[in-house]
Amino acid sequence: MTRPWTEAETRRLRAAARKRVGAQDIAKALGRHVGPVKRKARELGLILFKKGYHKVAITTSATQIRGRKTPRETLQNRAIVAPDGTH
Repeated sequence: MTRPWTEAETRRLRAAARKRVGAQDIAKALGRHVGPVKRKARELGLILFKKGYHKVAITTSATQIRGRKTPRETLQNRAIVAPDGTH
């Protein structure tokens, strides 16, 4: 049996699709499997990508999704790359 979608989850799905976040990343952030996320996107007329063009977390950070930092976050913490992306 599938868990019903809340309005907040639907809003997050729409926002992530607009930002071109990958279906798998969206599923992880929402705590759902990829299939139901794709099905809901299809119902809403949204286009999802296999791999997102932007690794944008729909929660506050990528660390919350994957439990580890991205390479960029690691470099920023070491002050090798400035927060604005310059070296």
